[in-house]
Amino acid sequence: MYQSLIIAAVFLAALVAGGLPMPGARPPSPPPDPEAVTENLHRNCRDIVINFPSTLDRPPDGLLGGRGSRSQRSSGWNSADRTLQNSLQNSPRLRPATRYSVRRAEEPAPVWLVMRCRNRRNVLQVTAIDLNRCLGWDPQRPYFPAQFNGYGITRGHCSYCQYMQWEEFPMDFAIRCWCKAQPDANQYTIRKLFRKQGVITFDNDSGSVGCHGHQGRVMPNP
Repeated sequence: MYQSLIIAAVFLAALVAGGLPMPGARPPSPPPDPEAVTENLHRNCRDIVINFPSTLDRPPDGLLGGRGSRSQRSSGWNSADRTLQNSLQNSPRLRPATRYSVRRAEEPAPVWLVMRCRNRRNVLQVTAIDLNRCLGWDPQRPYFPAQFNGYGITRGHCSYCQYMQWEEFPMDFAIRCWCKAQPDANQYTIRKLFRKQGVITFDNDSGSVGCHGHQGRVMPNP
């Protein structure tokens, strides 16, 4: 009997060491489909804009805009619902930093991806995620890599960003930014894109947007 218990213990230890499922254990859930994750975001959220911490100078003519896309410029709210702007500015829990804000030197100002979404209870609320939590920076490639706490927009000295959607392709999107090679450069000459599906997520229960398992903020309803 004692020897049988030892053999069973050795067998179970070998299963754990080899990464094999334990007897009777449920198989792990398959990873979510990236296209379905992005489509769920676009189905439940609207008025998606990118809001920088301070007012930016106007980009050169023709710099922004996408053919066949529904896009919104980060430094303006012309096409966004005014109530979204007011909610963002007035909420004490989610207020964009300004150039006069007192912040720790090591903490870059957030770059909010803001939207209005409906949760599972059909309640419409404003939610936002700091894109610096979602994107990294690679100067050798035309795309932002997906990286948690990568601070890609800050590291790339980016200023002009859009969130672009295509009505005929609800699972597609593009975040497009114009960035500088150096912080003291005079012109934004580097164009960066992010189009990887499944990274930016929407939680139907809480109604919050997130990335890499990190949930963004939800503003309280008035």
